[in-house]
Amino acid sequence: MNHFFKSSSAELTSAKEEIDMLRQKIKTVEAIASSLEDQLAEERKKNVDLKGTAQMWEDTVKAMDEAHRCEISGLRDELSIYKQIKEATDEDITVVVSESINSSLQGIRQEYELKINKLTEDTQLLQNRLTESDSLRAEGLKELEDVKAAYLRAEKRFREDIARVHEQYEVGRREMEKKHISELEELRKMAESHYGRELSDESKPEKHSELITALNHEIQHLNESNRLLQQDIDQKEQILVDVQQKHAEWREKVKSIKRQDNETIENLKRRLESASASPAAAEGQPNPQLSKELEKLNEKFEEERMMNRETIKRLQEQLTEAEKKVLELQRSEDSLDKVQPESDKNEIQDHDRAESQHQSRRGGNCRSRRGRRQKTQGQDNVVLLGHNMDLSCHQSSVSQNATEAERASQDHTEMERLRDQLEAMTAERDAAVERASQDHTEMERLRGQLNKSNDSLKHIESNLLLWKEKVKTAKLRDTEKISELETALSDNKETTATAVGEMKNLLSRYGGPVDNTTSLQELIFGFDKFLASVVGALALSLSEPIDEHTNPLTSMAERLHQRVVCLSREQSILQQANESLERDKSELQKELQKCEEEFEALKKQSEEVSNMVHQDELNKLLELNRQLEERCELLRKEVKRQREAFHRDRAHHELASVLVSTHKDSKETEFALRAAAGGVFEKDMLSLAATQSQRDNEIKFMRMKIAELEKENTDLKKSCEHNNKVIVEYTKEIEVMKSNQRVQVSIEYVKNIIYQFLCANEDLRMRLIPAIGTVLEFNAKEKQDILVANPKCPKFH
Repeated sequence: MNHFFKSSSAELTSAKEEIDMLRQKIKTVEAIASSLEDQLAEERKKNVDLKGTAQMWEDTVKAMDEAHRCEISGLRDELSIYKQIKEATDEDITVVVSESINSSLQGIRQEYELKINKLTEDTQLLQNRLTESDSLRAEGLKELEDVKAAYLRAEKRFREDIARVHEQYEVGRREMEKKHISELEELRKMAESHYGRELSDESKPEKHSELITALNHEIQHLNESNRLLQQDIDQKEQILVDVQQKHAEWREKVKSIKRQDNETIENLKRRLESASASPAAAEGQPNPQLSKELEKLNEKFEEERMMNRETIKRLQEQLTEAEKKVLELQRSEDSLDKVQPESDKNEIQDHDRAESQHQSRRGGNCRSRRGRRQKTQGQDNVVLLGHNMDLSCHQSSVSQNATEAERASQDHTEMERLRDQLEAMTAERDAAVERASQDHTEMERLRGQLNKSNDSLKHIESNLLLWKEKVKTAKLRDTEKISELETALSDNKETTATAVGEMKNLLSRYGGPVDNTTSLQELIFGFDKFLASVVGALALSLSEPIDEHTNPLTSMAERLHQRVVCLSREQSILQQANESLERDKSELQKELQKCEEEFEALKKQSEEVSNMVHQDELNKLLELNRQLEERCELLRKEVKRQREAFHRDRAHHELASVLVSTHKDSKETEFALRAAAGGVFEKDMLSLAATQSQRDNEIKFMRMKIAELEKENTDLKKSCEHNNKVIVEYTKEIEVMKSNQRVQVSIEYVKNIIYQFLCANEDLRMRLIPAIGTVLEFNAKEKQDILVANPKCPKFH
């Protein structure tokens, strides 16, 4: 009985260990499922944000379309008005009007010739001043190019430093990985040697447990060292990423500053051209609004210059901080015996000092250029106040036609370039959206697989608990039956021993065959024969009744038959117990097969998940799968050993029913076998727990990879959105510029023509016809038609 209780307690401890392992697995799977749910919620939130931005862009596009439609309708109305005015002027013009226009135009032409001579001198002075301003602008551009070249050199040097540090880090990491792999190989060899010794020396469970604990401590120490190294590597990678991000931000800020400077220069040019073409300046009147705008522009330029200085100082400080971080990263990599030379550090510092000096020189040049520009602008305002409206119309018509043609060509090329960029950005956005949808579907698929695996694990746990309960009840029932049978067997053997002794005494007393080697059934059969012969002989020889002698013998024979029947019944009960044990064994085998099938399904799922990982990670997972297969093979061997132990246990029970003397020895051998098997099983379970922890570490690494991919995806989405915004802003600016130019040019031309024609007398209107023809660009046929219709009209020049 003690043997059975000890074996059941050992099996209970092994079952508890298995249940703890399964609970740990369930906790890890639940943690993975919760993280995946969080990631899914984040993806849904991102999808909602994308939908909102798409709706906003659709609304803006609709608003722009409505604005364009309104502008087109207004232009059509103006065009219809101009056509009506032209028709009205064609009907009202007469011969008298043409003569008066010719006479008035001759006087006007003489006055204009004098003014043209005067204005040519003024334009010559303006051209000289423009050449000076162009030279100053060329100097400023040259300085900007020098600053750009210095920035590019610093950027190149910074990239080389980062690449060098990254290369050193990769070399050190590879060496550490090789070292850890070699240590793990040595540990694996030691474990295999210890395992061989344990198999050859199964009767030493204490030694086995000591070796297992030592190996576990050593494995924990190595896992802790690997975790610390991984944390150090992650920290260094984060520092490197921060430095790269700050460098990219600095580069974007410099580009934005340069873009703002170019925009201010272009705005000043446009304002100067509009001021030169304004009618107030042409008529010789002072323009206070223009002077105020010039003062505002000067103040704005001064503020922008101060802001640029502050941004340059801030960027220099950020550059120094980035260089300090790079130097700290290099010092941390000194453990890998790779030290950066001090010459690069001195060169970077010298370059920073040269850049600061260059920035100070550039500030002085900007101040001097601003003073010269203010002087030239004041002189230009004084000269521009003496211009006349009509001359400005003629000159502006020619210059603006040329500039409009150039700008149209430039706008066309710019539109083509922007259209190409827009197509490229839309393609990138579509690719990013497609990648996001693929990631979403992949996350859904992984979540479904995790749910399936969770359900399968729950099913396995429930089956395991049921199996454990069944085993416990079966073992308790078997122990009770065996104890009852043992007591009954001992009683029956005592009674049979007494009966056999009495029969032997009777046979020896009456001369029957007696042999110590005969079995109980042979003895009963011989006793029956002997009793029949004795009864016959007595019946023949004696005439008196012999009932008093035969009655005890017959009663004894009946009792012996009853004992034989009881023994046969007990044997049948034992056979039924063996059959029930066989059935339990078959059920256990079926459960084991189910567990193996579920393990194979989980292995397939792990293989599907491993297909998404990089090739080196795939190799690692294949190695782990190989180790798991080896562990499964060991478990199969352990199951085989337990089956053999079960068979030995059953043989022991059969021997116990026949041989009582060897009962204690069989119990001791069975206990030793069970203890040896239990020690090996505990060792295998510890190794399985170690592999499970390794699998958990790999799952954490995969989650980190997924987080990095999601971060890259968000960065790409942000860049795509930024590029789309920039393209939309550029297209809006181009459309606004084109519409403003068209409206301004057409309105100015038509207003001047109609104003002069309406303000002139009847004598001067005929003289204005050639001027109107040049402004409106009549062709030769139209001019001939006008001369035929109006004979007094002067010839077109």
